[in-house]
Amino acid sequence: MENKVTDHLHQALAELGESELKRFKAKLRDVAMTKTFEKNLQEQLGGAEPAQWVINHFGVEYGAEVTLEAQKAPEHEASAEGLKQALGAYEGKCSDHLETISRVRNLLHRTLGSLGKEELRVFKAKVAEVELSDTSVTNPPIPGGRLERAEVAEMVEELISHYGVRYALDATQTVLRDMNQGALVADLFRLQRAYIKQTWEWTEALFKVSEQLIQIWGSLGPEALENFRIQVAERDQEPESSPIPCDKQATEVTEELIHEYGEERALRMTQSILRSMNRAALAQKLMEASRTEAWRENQCELCPREKDLLEELNPEIIQGPEGSLETYRVHIPRAGAYRCPKTKLRFEVRAAVTICYEYSSWDQYLPAQAAQQRMVAGPLFNIQVDQDGAVAAVHLPHFLCLAGGEISLFQMEIAHFVGGEMLLEKPARVRHFHAVLENPHFSPLGVLWRLIRSKRRVCIHSLVLLYRARRAADITLHLYLLPDDRSVVQAVEEYEKKCQSFQVPKPPLTKPLHYGAYYRTTSNSPNLEIKPKDLEFQRRGPEKHQSYTEVYIQRLEECVELSLRERDQEESVWDVTLRPGDVKPPTVSAEVPAGANTKKTRRDHLVETLKDLREMELKEFKSKLTDTKLQEGYTQVPRGPLEKAESVEVAELLFRHYGQAYATKVAIQVLEAINQRQLAERLQRAAGAGWE
Repeated sequence: MENKVTDHLHQALAELGESELKRFKAKLRDVAMTKTFEKNLQEQLGGAEPAQWVINHFGVEYGAEVTLEAQKAPEHEASAEGLKQALGAYEGKCSDHLETISRVRNLLHRTLGSLGKEELRVFKAKVAEVELSDTSVTNPPIPGGRLERAEVAEMVEELISHYGVRYALDATQTVLRDMNQGALVADLFRLQRAYIKQTWEWTEALFKVSEQLIQIWGSLGPEALENFRIQVAERDQEPESSPIPCDKQATEVTEELIHEYGEERALRMTQSILRSMNRAALAQKLMEASRTEAWRENQCELCPREKDLLEELNPEIIQGPEGSLETYRVHIPRAGAYRCPKTKLRFEVRAAVTICYEYSSWDQYLPAQAAQQRMVAGPLFNIQVDQDGAVAAVHLPHFLCLAGGEISLFQMEIAHFVGGEMLLEKPARVRHFHAVLENPHFSPLGVLWRLIRSKRRVCIHSLVLLYRARRAADITLHLYLLPDDRSVVQAVEEYEKKCQSFQVPKPPLTKPLHYGAYYRTTSNSPNLEIKPKDLEFQRRGPEKHQSYTEVYIQRLEECVELSLRERDQEESVWDVTLRPGDVKPPTVSAEVPAGANTKKTRRDHLVETLKDLREMELKEFKSKLTDTKLQEGYTQVPRGPLEKAESVEVAELLFRHYGQAYATKVAIQVLEAINQRQLAERLQRAAGAGWE
């Protein structure tokens, strides 16, 4: 399965030039050093202004490389040799350090995997309360809900991502000792000691590199530094011309980031370092991409992702008689575990099987008395299979935030509707985003939550959708506040599409919300009219009209902030920046009838199609174009020429690289991959018959 966090990190780093990427890598390793190293380095630099500028600009490691490059003259040979030796020793320590991190991961996995089921449950509970032996570490414990349903591999990643390698070992030992599992602690303790020793050796090696830098630049004086600064400035202004080697380096740095810090810390550190390199726009792009993907990949701030290795399904979509009702059909050729990204359904199958599934209406099936005693907790599905017994388990999506409060899992039920009656069954397993039903018999079924008297409010995974209404005055936005129910999201998309509205691309995920609460939309701009200001958060079935807040502004000439918070509360649950380009409508072009006899060429149709993409959509098209799957014998369009290319230039690059026929096929493939299906279908019709 694709790792979306890795993809986003790689895409961001691949946008850096080769020298920028080296700077990033050096700064990353500097950040990893201990606080003692940072303090000693700053004391050592003191008045050593030339070396300080080099290290602050490039980082220690890359600063050494550029210094060696600049000191090639024979008179500098002796000092350069000392720097070469120090840099070589440091690189060896880096390799040893990464190898030890792999050993830590493996040992943590073996240790926790050796615990019994009840022992693992106790371990998770105690980790949520652990106090580290090093009182200088201020990390709060991991929230208990994040570990409650985590598998061993997920726990290891959570520990390393939250505490870092050293203190993940520390926390694990502390809890195991408290559980009287002292026999398991010895190997962890030995590896922790080795890791600490090696970290100091790594730090010392880097310190020696910095000493050599200070010595070299101190002997050259301020004039040499000024000349060097001018050279660096000139080089930084030159465009990069080697996207393929840079892409390979970006892959290596991405792997190192994920390996050492885990996904969440890797994202935070990358954004921080990019900002320190004056690449704030790229840091913002990475943040928004990861926040948007969090919704698609089942993630909230409190719940860990379900990191299963599942094969992605690409179901055939069968339209209903009026084009609104959709049935998904997929043939699974072999046993395995699969996920449908369109519906969030997951299947474990024993043998080849064809599955058809569609959304159904809770209001049609759920009896009135049951609706008073239970809360709908996910979409209702009508699933049919052609082979009884072929499906070993179905994972039904739910939108309850199980880590957002104290929740008793006995309240979760799976409802079947057979012959007009509702049958209730307990799920075999409850995960953060799915309830698992084993050996299922299919009928309309979905997840319910049994209501009990309690002062605690149920937390709901929720999202905000923004649409601009074409037919309304000036700039009118519809702001929807919805539970993360794909059946409801799909209904809103279809309604706004019929109204000729278009979606404003903003990260939709909110903090967990509460049914019955009112949420207020606010802005930093006095020019926005917001009605109603307060919107009740509730689930309405997909067949019903969904409530929304209307946001009106006559002209959007500068960025404005939009926020959402619970009424009478200060903390916001959703924040975005609205830019003028975000609400710019895509160009509407006349559809070309199938088989129409026009004088336009394939090139004309492709240029028109790409012009209809908004700025962010064209960026997404170019990004996907560089990693889309191609027929044998073809290669990717290089990233370099694409980076600043406009619509016409992208079309020219496609035709030069692939020829007219295959360029059109590639464009259609990429448009479909970025969910621009209308444009893809129009381009395919315009191209006409006669090509495969």
